[in-house]
Order: sequence, then structure tokens, then C-alpha cells
Amino acid sequence: MPEDILWISPKDVRDSTEIKLVKGKTDSVLNLCIKRAMAKIQAFSNVKFTPYEDRKYLDGNDSSVIELPENLISITLVLVDGVNVTDLITNNNKNISSINDVFYSGTSNVIVEGVWGYNPIPEELKMGVFLLSESLALVSNDMDGKKALASPFKIQRFGSFQYEMFSTGGNKKTTGIPEVDMLIKPFTSKANAIFCEVI
Repeated sequence: MPEDILWISPKDVRDSTEIKLVKGKTDSVLNLCIKRAMAKIQAFSNVKFTPYEDRKYLDGNDSSVIELPENLISITLVLVDGVNVTDLITNNNKNISSINDVFYSGTSNVIVEGVWGYNPIPEELKMGVFLLSESLALVSNDMDGKKALASPFKIQRFGSFQYEMFSTGGNKKTTGIPEVDMLIKPFTSKANAIFCEVI
């Protein structure tokens, strides 16, 4: 699935929304909203969902099972301290097990190469993109569809409300829509986060 493929279409947004203002948006505006929503979800979760090839360096744990940092679609290569491991079993794409070998303890001594991400994109993520796209479409201007999308997502206005996302120094983060945050939470990396405050 190429990176420029949208998880949902402008038609999906129009068919699912009850907001007339959103139904009337052009395809180009809705496409921009969808792309922005996809980017926001991937930034929020610290995970790239669209399938991509990559090599990950993991810390060995002296076990025959090692947890993966992201969803693994397929394995190309696994090396432990430079030695190829071939007797592998993937468990729900979240960890891999070796039948005869151990992932010896070490720092970045396990290399897992393969295709990471999701194919197909989970329905929860598609729903999150819809909800964010719908909100972005409400604040976009048909005359200049990039207006609402070009500004950083740090400060956003919805009607008379304005909110600002800020770092708390802890692991808190938001997309700006609590329902979307809850949909995405199971897919979220445990790294970094941000809070939302109404101002």
C-alpha cells in the first residue's frame, strides 16, 4: 500500500457525516483533511501504519521470545549478534519466537528486517481519520482548502473554543478529540505524548 493511498475517501466522509457543511466540501478539501488526519494519527501514536520496509534494532532479552516495537506484517531477516535466525514464529505480529535459539541479552543486538505497519488499515484507525477529517473540514475554507490545514496543529479553533496542545514533560498526548484518542490508544507506541487545554 503506497504511502499516498488514503485510508478513507472523500465519499466515505460525506456518506458518514451528518454535518451539512462537511457534506458540501470539495474532494480536494476533504483529501487535504484526510491526509492531515492520517498524519496527525501517526504522529499521535508514534507509529507508521501504512506498510513500509525497515530494519529495527532491538535489545536482546535472554529469552526465546522478543516483543516487537510495531506491528510486523512479514519478516525478511532476523539476526542475533550477527547470526541469522530462521526457526521463527510470529505471534499476532506483536512478538516473534525462536524454536531453537535465544535472543541473547544485549543492546541493539537483535536485527529484525521486514515489512512493518498494517494491511489492511484497522477499522478503528479509519474511524479516527473520519472524525478528525470531519473536524478539520469544519474549520477549512473552500476557497483555500489549505488554510486550516497549513497551520500547525498546536493551536486550533472550533467555533468559539480554542485549544492548545502542550508538552507536559510526561507521556501524555492528544489528537484534540477524546474519542479519536480512545480509538487509537491500543495502537499507540508508549513513547512521548501531549495534553490538550481549552484556552
